Amino acid sequence: MKNIFSKSTLFLALLFTNLIFSQNTIKAKIKIYENGGLRIEERINNLKYQDTIILHKNISLKPNYGIPDISGKLFKNQFLMYYNVKERINFTINKPKVLFDNFFLQDSVFLISVNYLGQKKNNYNSKKLYDLNIEIPEEYELLYPKKDDLNKYFYNPLPIIFGNFEEILIDDYCVYIQSDKSKPNKRIREIVKIIDEAYNYFQPLFSIREELPEIVFLPFKKGLVGKNIDNLILLNEDFLTEGKIKNKKTLIHEVLHLWWGSNSIKFENTMLTEAITEFLTLKYLEYKKEEDYLKRLLSIKRNRIKNITNYNLKIVNTSSKREFINISYHLIPLLFWSIDSEKEIQTKLVDFYKLNAYSYVSTDRGNNFIRQIGIPI
Repeated sequence: MKNIFSKSTLFLALLFTNLIFSQNTIKAKIKIYENGGLRIEERINNLKYQDTIILHKNISLKPNYGIPDISGKLFKNQFLMYYNVKERINFTINKPKVLFDNFFLQDSVFLISVNYLGQKKNNYNSKKLYDLNIEIPEEYELLYPKKDDLNKYFYNPLPIIFGNFEEILIDDYCVYIQSDKSKPNKRIREIVKIIDEAYNYFQPLFSIREELPEIVFLPFKKGLVGKNIDNLILLNEDFLTEGKIKNKKTLIHEVLHLWWGSNSIKFENTMLTEAITEFLTLKYLEYKKEEDYLKRLLSIKRNRIKNITNYNLKIVNTSSKREFINISYHLIPLLFWSIDSEKEIQTKLVDFYKLNAYSYVSTDRGNNFIRQIGIPI
């Protein structure tokens, strides 16, 4: 009887796992053209007649695939909503006429990291498995996602990066630089050293990761200096230029996103993601006794918030990029900093991470935590 029960239990567990797996899987065939445009054939499993799907606001479905939401309102200020949608949908995405950091084809490098696939609205805050078949122009190599990446669950569609890169191994870190770009070895080693020291400091605080992050240099053109994608740290190629400031703060900030990022702790209010990461960056610089650099950063932040007369963290996504930056990167980190000595903010953040790692944190729950620390909402 015991064996029968064990086998039955195992069968039910496998059945349940397969059910969850199928409900949280999005399949897509993606063809990327020479001009940077995309053609996508997507299947959303277990889509019911009453389900609503969301698509990025710059993507529209043909009428025979779904009916636009008659309210005309955007979901989270980023997505159009459709109902009565078929399980299989086809659509195209044109390369934007103006370059921006999340979607470009520049200097033979392609990146798209916006939400380019349709998702069920009621499943948006859950992790999903993305079964992607990606076809790129034959003269390029796909850098991300690799096969192993497609075996992991993500909140949002996996970004796509391709080009012609050379892989350099420095102190066990894989560094990718375009094949035709200069590779100043001394400069790269300086960057890797800063990343490695920060990585080794934060691992015992938060959690030990299975693999070292990979570092990719990309031709960002609109001022973006760094970005984190899963286990990748993306850096502006300007970092490689001798004589330029190495910008330690950005390197440390992006390392912290390995724990405080879109696929680790996911805050519905993304202002909190950036604010916590920026504050912990300042605390690390304090630990490293980078006194002059830290003093300069704090002075810059105080100057940036001079004109802020009020703020409201209940607003999840402000339409003003400047407002988002000033509140996320300057105001809230400074508020943390001002009360840190009496409140032990870093210790509270470590505890919060250990309770909420790899989970979704709603705006209300995130704001309640910030309020408990002593920051007015």
